[in-house]
Amino acid sequence: MAIVEVGMMGVQAGKTPMDPATADGKILRQAWESVIRASEGPKRVLWGTEFSDPSRIWGFFDWESIEQHEAFARSFGGEATKRFGEVFTPGFTKHAHFSTTSLSSPVTEIMLLFFPNDISNSTRNAVSTQYQRFRDNALEHCVDMKGVSGGWGLENDFPLHHLSGGGELNKGCLFFAMIGWVSVDAATAFCETKEYEEHVHSLRQMKACVGMDKMMLKCELLERAA
Repeated sequence: MAIVEVGMMGVQAGKTPMDPATADGKILRQAWESVIRASEGPKRVLWGTEFSDPSRIWGFFDWESIEQHEAFARSFGGEATKRFGEVFTPGFTKHAHFSTTSLSSPVTEIMLLFFPNDISNSTRNAVSTQYQRFRDNALEHCVDMKGVSGGWGLENDFPLHHLSGGGELNKGCLFFAMIGWVSVDAATAFCETKEYEEHVHSLRQMKACVGMDKMMLKCELLERAA
């Protein structure tokens, strides 16, 4: 099963990893360029800082399997990221099952729903169904929407203390909901509609949900040559 590696790091004060003209930006981009060129590397790499909190940077990597990612990390990951300590602070790396296509939109809205690590399969299915209802009834008819995807994290020990909205949980499960938009203004306008508010409220009120975080990203993209 194809999976997504999801990672988040902190950005040190004064560092500019999203500016390719700076030394910080070159460290990051050269690392991801080496990863995408390497044998057995990921198919796609997307990364970006949060609009509201540029001190948090996210990365998304398309792999064929967790095993492929872990083998690559052991053989090449340390070399690729050896200078990250000059720019970033530690974060986390986990895995999820969703399409990264919406992340290549001009701007992507991401909602993270937090759950305890022992939630049932029936609750997982109910959350997925509710999100599909949101997609079908609201998002698919929005002309400014560029893409939509979502899915569950594969581990049940996401470090929720790294994220706002996780309540008192230290570790738990995450559901990812991602909506690609043509612009920040378009995303903001739709977020202010009653239809949007009702659907998001329904997700937030799902059984066992203990919190939600929302962010906007503009991701850079590298893809492996065919």
